[in-house]
Amino acid sequence: MGLGYGLSFLAGVLTPAHLERVLDGAWLASPLAGHPGWSFQGALAAPFLIAILCSTLKSVGDLTTCQKINDADWKRPDLKRIGNGIMANSFGVISAGLLGGMGQSASSANVGLSVATGATSRVIAYAIGGLLFVLAFCPKLATVFAIMPAPVMGATLIFALSFMVVAGIQIIMSRMLDARKTFVVGIAMIVGIGVDVAPEIFHTFPHWLRPVFHSSLSAATLLAILLNLVFRLGIASKAGVELAPGPDTSEHVFAFMQRQGGLWGARKEVIDKAARRRMNSWRRCANMN
Repeated sequence: MGLGYGLSFLAGVLTPAHLERVLDGAWLASPLAGHPGWSFQGALAAPFLIAILCSTLKSVGDLTTCQKINDADWKRPDLKRIGNGIMANSFGVISAGLLGGMGQSASSANVGLSVATGATSRVIAYAIGGLLFVLAFCPKLATVFAIMPAPVMGATLIFALSFMVVAGIQIIMSRMLDARKTFVVGIAMIVGIGVDVAPEIFHTFPHWLRPVFHSSLSAATLLAILLNLVFRLGIASKAGVELAPGPDTSEHVFAFMQRQGGLWGARKEVIDKAARRRMNSWRRCANMN
């Protein structure tokens, strides 16, 4: 980032006017001096609920990624710890609202940076928290980041989010995907990208539906939830198969287990292990008979 600032200045992207903003900034000031006051608008309740849902699910993904990179034997999300993380995030949002600040949320880019560097110690979090506290009361230092050139910002995000995207794909692929789950993931991603690439497509939607498609995050999240609910219809929690002695019995066992593993979204190693156990049990029964 420091090199990017220097190159931006030489290229004329970072101008002397930007530097003057830093020089004019105060060394010490209270961030609570200009409290905007409180208000409530009922018309914003629905969009806020949608934003809360999307932000919460995004935080679940961030916290799941944090668990994965801190546990070499990670197999499934620890929902209790994720719940604690969501609760802590909620306290941050409430505090920001009471103090007149902006809503807070877990940073996916920072999680991606942790994946890239392998640095996940809590000591770093404490140090960054202290730095943010200093920046809140020191406008001059905060302005240094406020004038960050767009190319520097873009390069930083590309670096961090590349690791985050790959980590997210690894989590998705840790479970078996059948055609239904493939459609859930694929359609949600396509629509989310479409909102950013071609937003005019969604201008023809009903007026009450347009707020959902103002953000790629909200559109992809809600679509994934709805599609997941729809595609879960007809999936039984229990399933069985009748086997008859024959040379292709093992193929029937593995085909059945693969099909059900995809429907249930199970881990592949679990299904393979279960298939081997079922096959061995059937062979023992066949030999006894």
